[in-house]
Amino acid sequence: MPDVVLPLTIRDLTAEDVHPGFSGWSETHRQGTLQAIERAKLGEADFLAVCPPSGIPVATGGVDYAKPSGIPVIWQLEVDPSLQSCGVGTLLIHALEQRIRDRGLTWAELGVDENSSRPRALYERLGYVVTRREPGAWNQESPDGTITRYETTITVLHKNLTQAPGESEVSGWVWSGHTRTALEWISRWVGYDFDDTDWQAVEDALPRTSWEPPEQWYDYPIIGTPTLTVYVAREPGADPVGIRVTGTLDPILTAQIETLLALLADVVPTEA
Repeated sequence: MPDVVLPLTIRDLTAEDVHPGFSGWSETHRQGTLQAIERAKLGEADFLAVCPPSGIPVATGGVDYAKPSGIPVIWQLEVDPSLQSCGVGTLLIHALEQRIRDRGLTWAELGVDENSSRPRALYERLGYVVTRREPGAWNQESPDGTITRYETTITVLHKNLTQAPGESEVSGWVWSGHTRTALEWISRWVGYDFDDTDWQAVEDALPRTSWEPPEQWYDYPIIGTPTLTVYVAREPGADPVGIRVTGTLDPILTAQIETLLALLADVVPTEA
């Protein structure tokens, strides 16, 4: 069967698009989207539609700029089932990320229901990194109009929108007593001698960091082959230290760092 190629355009979603019965949405979902469109008019959000020549949206999604953390949250992503796995969702996410950049912001957040693993695989391919898990809940409407409360666990992912093409990121956490060990091993693998001076800079900076927002992480360069940037953060009074490593990471180096962080997270240091 020959491929069918349709030109797609991206525009702001309007209230007129979201008519009763649109795309099989429940009335609860439709009303929530209409509220988001109104918030977009106030500058609190963006809400976009991906359309073929007919002008009828085949994918929709938004960015919420009013979250307490200050990090823009990409949410309510919907792609017509007949067009899933065709790159439409990726196109929509890239457009939403550009809206975030246009506001001079550098981070994006996504949340994934842990009962639905497929979206997470896409987001990770697009450069999003898991940062935490948290409870989530929302109302769901059945075909007969019955509304029930759905409760689940949300995996939260972040992406640095300033990351250069070709770069990737590995993230995890270690007990504070293992922080220097982690940084020494990462440095060794790229040919950098992480010494007392390096550690003093990181150790002095850690008390001024926090896990949220991402801008509060301390970044330190590891000048090797390849050159990496290591970000560290620690909540006041809490022991685990978050570690993110960015750079041109090949599969071997990525696996080494992932394994190292996992091992050090499993072993509580004797002084802790």
